[in-house]
Amino acid sequence: MEFSGGREGRADDGQAGMGACLPVIMPGLVEGEDSYLVVQWLAADGEMVEHGELLVAIETAKARQDLESPGRGWLHGLVPVDTECVTGQVLARISAEPACAHCGPAR
Repeated sequence: MEFSGGREGRADDGQAGMGACLPVIMPGLVEGEDSYLVVQWLAADGEMVEHGELLVAIETAKARQDLESPGRGWLHGLVPVDTECVTGQVLARISAEPACAHCGPAR
């Protein structure tokens, strides 16, 4: 299986490719806001997640919003709860492997 965008990108079928990591990226949720707070992980580091499964709760200036998994695989490298993250920042990675050398901590 290959990513359409290289080593880190979205797999066409929503699954992480062998030897690659699919990033979970902070989307732009509210116009005029460029950073949001990670308030709760709904899946644990190392847990198998499905495409569309709720992964993380994000707090905007006005509300809490849950983000879905962009693919299927093992969740790795979660940013800590109570971390403020900017739009486009990698929050975690999803790997096709239960243990992945490529999926170090999200930054």
